[in-house]
Amino acid sequence: MAVRDLLFSPVAWTGSHATIIESNVKLLDDLATYPDPAVIDFIRAEKIRLAEAVKGERHTETLMERERDERFE
Repeated sequence: MAVRDLLFSPVAWTGSHATIIESNVKLLDDLATYPDPAVIDFIRAEKIRLAEAVKGERHTETLMERERDERFE
């Protein structure tokens, strides 16, 4: 896991991991007006990457919930 992943993805949590990542990604918006174009490019790329990570987490959470629900029926 890269250092940048640790910044936006908690090591321990309760609830939806995807929701927590989404909430943390909003922190990047605070840098949207930063004068360095490299930072702006980084933010743009990270938001895309993290959106894909959230999509994957949501899929995993759905599968886990479905599995959990099937065990109790």
